[in-house]
Amino acid sequence: MKYIQDLVDLVRVSTENEESSAFTGISDTEFIQYLNDAQHHLQALIVSKHSQVFVDEAIVSVTSSQEKYSLPEDILLENKVHNIEYSSDGKNYFNLKQTNIKNRSDENETGVPFGYIRLSGKVLLTPIPDSSGFLKINYIRRIKELGLRQAAVKIADISGTQTLTNGSTNTISLNNNYFTTKVSEFAKAQFVTIVDKYGTVKLSNIPINISDETLLKSILHESLIVNMTDYTPKESDASKDSFKIAAGDFILTGKDVTTHSEFPTSVERYLISYAAWKILKRDSSVDSQEMQGELSLIGQEIVDSYSNITDDLQTIPIISEDDWSF
Repeated sequence: MKYIQDLVDLVRVSTENEESSAFTGISDTEFIQYLNDAQHHLQALIVSKHSQVFVDEAIVSVTSSQEKYSLPEDILLENKVHNIEYSSDGKNYFNLKQTNIKNRSDENETGVPFGYIRLSGKVLLTPIPDSSGFLKINYIRRIKELGLRQAAVKIADISGTQTLTNGSTNTISLNNNYFTTKVSEFAKAQFVTIVDKYGTVKLSNIPINISDETLLKSILHESLIVNMTDYTPKESDASKDSFKIAAGDFILTGKDVTTHSEFPTSVERYLISYAAWKILKRDSSVDSQEMQGELSLIGQEIVDSYSNITDDLQTIPIISEDDWSF
């Protein structure tokens, strides 16, 4: 999939909106919003037919006497759980049965959990666990938002790396020849994400807390300070004390964001068509009606392509013939 700016440029050409300035034309921000809308709309269509396409897994530690646990932050609609398993040792898991709030355990009822209840981005275990353990949550992951590269990492040795230490404040040197954002973007951002040139996420959702624009203007073209004392690594990175970034990596503002869509290249035409349709509709163009029909056909074709079809033989028929049948 192309870099998000390249997609924006293609939509601009297709809708004849190539001219843009601070006071005229349509901003990149609006195009990016429509491309993100296209992603979310398409994911909803696919999930409604093939829910397992976006299933991911998270391991959550269970604490004795604690009933409520948070679902992963990137779960779709904060409640799209596929299934949940429990283990007392992190090895031998068994499925928990989904139940409802009417079957919530009494606060004095403890034991080995056999069920779970979904509740506003949380799960409640029933009965309340009487010992520590682990939950394996299989859930439908929300696809990452698309965003522009805002700054580039600078390291003296172009082939070198910089190590960011978890649990401390780190300073990231920036390439001021590749500074593309307004200072206000960082001033209002609460998190940053670091990706490589292909959009592969290296570190996501790193908290930043620099709201003073005057201070930002003096330091941001040279460096960015990230406070990793408040950083929560992904479960797969929980044991890591440090993380490496390299020259040429890029910094984005926001959570769960990347520069290249997670959809395959074959989906690119849908994103472009959807954004073009929104722009044409915004401009009250008669072409938007024709584009809408074409968009529906492309969307249906993509959804159908996600069908679980395989050429492998799934079962081997067993024919039992007794002597008396001849």
